[in-house]
Amino acid sequence: MKTEKISEKYSCVATCPMRNVIAHFANKWSMLLLVILDEFGVMRFNELSRAIPDISPKVLSGHLKTLESVGLVKRILYAEVPPRTEYELTDLGRTLIPILNQLSEWGRNNLKEVKRNLTKELITHPVICQGSERHGHRPHRFPAPGNSALTDASTLSVDKFSSVFGRDLLCS
Repeated sequence: MKTEKISEKYSCVATCPMRNVIAHFANKWSMLLLVILDEFGVMRFNELSRAIPDISPKVLSGHLKTLESVGLVKRILYAEVPPRTEYELTDLGRTLIPILNQLSEWGRNNLKEVKRNLTKELITHPVICQGSERHGHRPHRFPAPGNSALTDASTLSVDKFSSVFGRDLLCS
């Protein structure tokens, strides 16, 4: 009975607020773009690209379009030669900033513990990544328990651990 109520509450993407948020903009790039636009104000595409050097132009463009389509980011196109496009947060986008700041604060307060827990996971469950040949990745093996290569694992970033385990840290 209880499971059926839970299932009803969270099964429909159209009516579940959590699934709606996650489906549209709860990913590392979109949230980071929102925080950067809040901190620096109006920015051009190339400025955003330089602010996040590890995002490809195609992915950046796609995320900006998504954020614009849900009303969190406003795109301003100037009819100039060369064309100039600027991006800024909308009023709706600004309402998310306190929540994102809380999430960031949680991360600052708990990152060491998360890394410690992930290090334990990596030591007890070594992972073999097959990679993707078309993306130029080769299969590699992460160290087995007791391997000295893990002595400095605590210095690895959470993103590195997420990619190792192939899952988002906040959803596991």
